[in-house]
Amino acid sequence: MKRNLFVLPFFLLFLGCGDEGPTKKSNIDPNNTPQGCVPTCSDGFSCVEGSCVEQMNPDECDEGQEFNEMIQVCLTPSCENGIKDMAEEGPDCGGPCAACTAAPTCTDGVQNGEETGIDCGGPCAQCTIPDGCGNGTVDPDEACDHGGSVQLACVYGEMSCMVCNAQCQLTAGQVIGFCGDGATQAAGGEDCDHGGAPQTSCAYGETSCTVCNSQCRSVAGATQFCGDGIRQNNEDCDGTQLNSATCATLNAGTGTPTCTANCTFDVSGCVSDTPTVAQVSVGYSHACARMSDGTARCWGRNDDGRLGNGTTNPSPTPVTVSGLTNVAQISAGGFHTCARRTDGSVWCWGLNTDGQLGNGTSGTNRSLPVQVVGLPSSATAIETGTYHSCAITATGTYCWGWGANGRLGDGSTTSMFNPMTPVNSGSNTIGQISAGVAHTCARYTSGNFVCWGRNTDRQIGSYLLFGDASLPTNVLNSNGSNRTGTFIGAGAEFSCALAGNSVYCWGNNDFYQLGTTAITVSESPVQVSGTYSFLSVGERHACGYQSGTISCWGNNEEGRLGDGTTINRHIPSPVNISGALDVQAGGTFTCARLNTGGVKCWGRNSDGQLGNGSYTDSSLPVDVLF
Repeated sequence: MKRNLFVLPFFLLFLGCGDEGPTKKSNIDPNNTPQGCVPTCSDGFSCVEGSCVEQMNPDECDEGQEFNEMIQVCLTPSCENGIKDMAEEGPDCGGPCAACTAAPTCTDGVQNGEETGIDCGGPCAQCTIPDGCGNGTVDPDEACDHGGSVQLACVYGEMSCMVCNAQCQLTAGQVIGFCGDGATQAAGGEDCDHGGAPQTSCAYGETSCTVCNSQCRSVAGATQFCGDGIRQNNEDCDGTQLNSATCATLNAGTGTPTCTANCTFDVSGCVSDTPTVAQVSVGYSHACARMSDGTARCWGRNDDGRLGNGTTNPSPTPVTVSGLTNVAQISAGGFHTCARRTDGSVWCWGLNTDGQLGNGTSGTNRSLPVQVVGLPSSATAIETGTYHSCAITATGTYCWGWGANGRLGDGSTTSMFNPMTPVNSGSNTIGQISAGVAHTCARYTSGNFVCWGRNTDRQIGSYLLFGDASLPTNVLNSNGSNRTGTFIGAGAEFSCALAGNSVYCWGNNDFYQLGTTAITVSESPVQVSGTYSFLSVGERHACGYQSGTISCWGNNEEGRLGDGTTINRHIPSPVNISGALDVQAGGTFTCARLNTGGVKCWGRNSDGQLGNGSYTDSSLPVDVLF
C-alpha cells in the first residue's frame, strides 16, 4: 500500500535521527507525542511537520507528488512547506514561488528549509540539543527554553513572531493567521476576512447588505443609493445635496438647480444669461424684438435710423437698440419704431417726416431713441402705424404724427408732433388699439369695435359711411348691429377682428385678404374659414394662430404667407412651422415667436428683414440669427 503525505501549511519541517526499531513509525509514545520530533525519530522514519513518518520509495509517490531524496518521502510541492521542492531554487522560493532573496546557508543564523534547528540538521551538521533544553530554564547555552513544549507557530493575530525551537534557539515562527490575511479564522473569532480591504458601505444601489469590517466581523453595511439624501461620488446630486452646484457652474445661467429623482441636475428653473425673445413686432421692412432682459433688438432696413443703433446701415441680423433698457413693449411701424418702458415712458426712433416720433419736432429722423413728450400719464400700451403712432394711458388714448384722413381720431386732419389731443371716444374707454397705413381701429372695453381715418375701400367697416372718418366710427354687421369681439387689427385698405374663435374681415379684397373670392370690397365683416385664438393683420395679408398652428391668407408675394409658394390664398394656408407661440404679420413679411426663445421669419428679404444674415426671399420660415 502506498503511503502519501500532504503537507499542512501552518507547520515547519523538522528532521531527526534515532535507534528505535524499523517496524515502528515513531520512537515516541503515540499517546504523548511531543512536538518537533523530540528527542528523535527512529531509523527508517523522517520527521515531517512534527511527526515521524515512515520513509518511502520513489515509485510509491502519487500523481502530483515529488520524491524528496533528502528525507526519503513523497511530498506535494508547496511554497509553504519549508522544503526545497524540485522546481524551487530554494526552500519555498524561486520557480513557482516568490523570488529568492538569498539562498539559505548553514551559517545565516536562521532555521531554513530542511534544517531541524538553526544552521543544523538536514544539509547542515547534526543539531546539538543543550543538556538542559526543555527544563523551562534558560541556561547559558540557550537563547530560550520551550519547557518541553515546542510551539513553532505564531499565535492568531500575529503577523510575525519569534519562537523557541527544539534546540532552545529563537527562530521566526510560522504565521498561522490574522485578520486581513484573506482566510476566515473561526478559531480566532472571525466571521469573515476582508483580505486587507475592510468594508463599511454597501455597493451603490443596494438598500441593505452585510460587510466585513476592520475587525473581521460581519456587520450591516452603510447603504448608498439614489434617493437616500446623501450625494455619492457617482451622483450629480441627491435631494438637497447639490455639491455646491449653481446654475452658473452648470453653464445654465443664474439661480439654483434642483435634483431629479435620478440624481441628476434639473436646470429648468435657471434663468438663462442669454436673453430670449419675449415679444416680436413686424414693420414694413424691419422687425424688432423685446428681449427677456429688457433690451430691444431690431433688424432689416435702416436708411432712416429705424433700427435704433445710431447708424443708418441695414442689418440682416439683430442689432441692439442703443441706450434702451427696461423695455415692456415694442412696436415696429412702417418706417419708425416705438418702445414703452416699465416706467410708462414712450421712446421712438426712425423716420420723423410728420412728427410720428412724438418728441415735438418733425422733419428730422432719429437713429437713437428720443422720448415722446406730452403724455399726461404713463402709457399702458403703444401702437405704430405707417406714419403715425398711438398710446393708451389711464387718462385717455393719444395718437400723433400725420393727421391726414383723420387717422389720429381727434376730429381733425391736422398732424401732431407729439401727443396733444386724445382720441375722441366720448364716454367709452379704449382697451386695445391698432394703427394701420392710413386708418386706425380700436376695441372699447365694452367689446365694441370702432375705426377711423381713410375709408377709400370701406376699411372703416360701416356701410353707413362713404367717406373718411376723423372720429371713432362703429364697425357694423350687415344687419346694422355693432361688431364686437376681443381683438381688432388695421392693415392697408382692410381690417380684421377676432370674435370668439372666428375671424371677420372687411375692406379691400384685391389679394383675397378678406378670406374670400366672392367679392372685391366689403363694407361689412365677412367670416374667414377656420378657428383661431390669436390674430395679426399685415399690410395686405393676415395670419391666425390656434394651438401652435399658424395659417395665413391674402397677398403671398415673396412668400409672405409661409406655405412654400407665392400664390395668393383666400383660404388660410398652414405655415410649415412648429413650436410657435404667436405670429406677427407686417408689410412685406411675417414672423413668429417660438417656444425655444427664438424667432422665425418668412417673405421678402430685400433689406435683410428676415434676420437670417442674407438678403434672399424665403417662402418658408427661416431662423433669425440672434
